[in-house]
Amino acid sequence: MVRALRVGLMAVASVLGACRDDALGAVDGSPDGADGIAAAELAPTPEAVTDTGAEAATETGAETVTATAADTFTDTFTDTFTDTFTDPVDTAAEAPDLATPSLAACPVPNFNDLYPGPIPPFPYGDWPPADACLRQVHDVAIVLGCPSKSDGSPSDCQRGRALIADQLYEAGWTDNFIVSGGAIHNAWNEADALAAQLAARGIPAAHIFAERLAAHTDENLYYATRIMQEHGWTTAFVISEDPGHLMMTALCDANCCVALGRMTLVAFPILGELTVKVGHYVLAPPGIGTSADECKHLGDMVMCINQPSRKACKDNFQLGN
Repeated sequence: MVRALRVGLMAVASVLGACRDDALGAVDGSPDGADGIAAAELAPTPEAVTDTGAEAATETGAETVTATAADTFTDTFTDTFTDTFTDPVDTAAEAPDLATPSLAACPVPNFNDLYPGPIPPFPYGDWPPADACLRQVHDVAIVLGCPSKSDGSPSDCQRGRALIADQLYEAGWTDNFIVSGGAIHNAWNEADALAAQLAARGIPAAHIFAERLAAHTDENLYYATRIMQEHGWTTAFVISEDPGHLMMTALCDANCCVALGRMTLVAFPILGELTVKVGHYVLAPPGIGTSADECKHLGDMVMCINQPSRKACKDNFQLGN
């Protein structure tokens, strides 16, 4: 795969002391429009432009990697790459396998069994690894919004979420991204800021879809689900750099509030033994939704404490669109 090899090529160049002029450069850009955006000059309110096709930059160079260089890259990268958003697991990552049975049909555990007892699990500990069935290409990744700094520059949470999105993209697990969030905490639109971060990392603008209305996580998931439905997508990653946000907020908002799909938390492989913590989200149907008994159990553990104030919950929907 071209983009996966691109990561290898850049690491090989570092190891061998070579300089690769044809490595894909960062694309400066910012988004506009929920129908797909393109890289352009970074601005708070950008105009939609067309994709420049940066993804094809390294096709020729990918053919030059030797077996020795590839081995060197694997050993060096695995030994030296450390990142606060990744956790090691014992099993190596497998390449996406499109011949595996339908991703939407993959079995997932019951929440009563996954999180037994009266105490919420520690979100910053180990998460169950994605099994062989879940390790398939997902239709899209939903990047949950968070605010920019007061001067409009990217915040740490935005950089962290863009990093995870890029890691999944480079590993070949998804090609499409929904960035979600309005201008809630300050004058800067969260979706636009996230889209600019993804474009700067080389993700094609035509594959970035901006949702600019959401004020809270439940609305992120509701509006992103609507975009999924419009495109015929049924499977998604849900991304936040904070495992606590995913577990204590997104898990409940997806399953027991919006209730248009089922989200399970897993450690997903990106390279070798390196993983990222993400939500695996499947619309229902075709997937199986969350039962009332499961939501009661999560609520009893004081995990789903925000439901009364949410506006996108199916039983008290207040968004009006």
